[in-house]
Amino acid sequence: MKKVNFDDFKETRNLYKETTKFHLKDGIITTDRMFGYPNSGTIVYTNKDTFIYSDSYNEIIKIHKLKKNEILFSHFLFDLKTNTLTDLLLLDKSEAKNPNHIDPFVKLFNKEIKGKEVSIISYLGLGVTGKKIIAANDTPIVEVKDNKLKRINFEKAKSIPTNFLYLDEDLEEANLPNVLKISDYSFYGNYHMKMLNAPRARKIGRKVLWRNTDMKMAYIPLVNDIGPEFLRLNTNKEAVDVISNLDDDWIKMQNKNVSQSKIPTDFEKTR
Repeated sequence: MKKVNFDDFKETRNLYKETTKFHLKDGIITTDRMFGYPNSGTIVYTNKDTFIYSDSYNEIIKIHKLKKNEILFSHFLFDLKTNTLTDLLLLDKSEAKNPNHIDPFVKLFNKEIKGKEVSIISYLGLGVTGKKIIAANDTPIVEVKDNKLKRINFEKAKSIPTNFLYLDEDLEEANLPNVLKISDYSFYGNYHMKMLNAPRARKIGRKVLWRNTDMKMAYIPLVNDIGPEFLRLNTNKEAVDVISNLDDDWIKMQNKNVSQSKIPTDFEKTR
């Protein structure tokens, strides 16, 4: 990982295109993603073949070019050679000590692949270039498109802990067939999830999917306890089907339609 002092580069941002350019002595690196927790000095920028780690407290920037055996998605780096998933926002040990900045995604991912043969499936062709799947014993676990997390399939998980994928914006589908509880602030920053499949879930915590605007189907037929502000910013509520056995008052309050049929996930369609 290359270290560069702050004096050695210039940063410019294009807010309209949501990109950042780092002008370095040996070239320009353009990024299209920025991740960082509130009140944190650690920021991670990502693009197709690079992540840039910025530690503003120590005024150091680190640049890492991806290797062939590595996959970058959100603020996570997976190394197939060592079967290791790293949360790049925790590279600073002081950040790793803050419980509010520890995303349990890594822990649950490791449980899914434990004791299994892990492989990476890459796709080339019209419409699928840039798509990759991390599979365990040929079962898809994570799908990535252009370094953005698109789908997860966590069949072992029984509970989704607090702050799960708190910062990720891009996940489109979550298959959680054995999860009984989705805890507070899970998927908090997500905008684009269209399908949540959690057929055994009984409880959903507060501010789950708080920023989401794209949900089409949340399959949660057994839920009997939902915390405040679930799907709070989903303005097109009439287009959302929440399958639920909650009382009519809750459904009316949330302004949701109720559907009685399950829509299979894309993961399930391909298995």
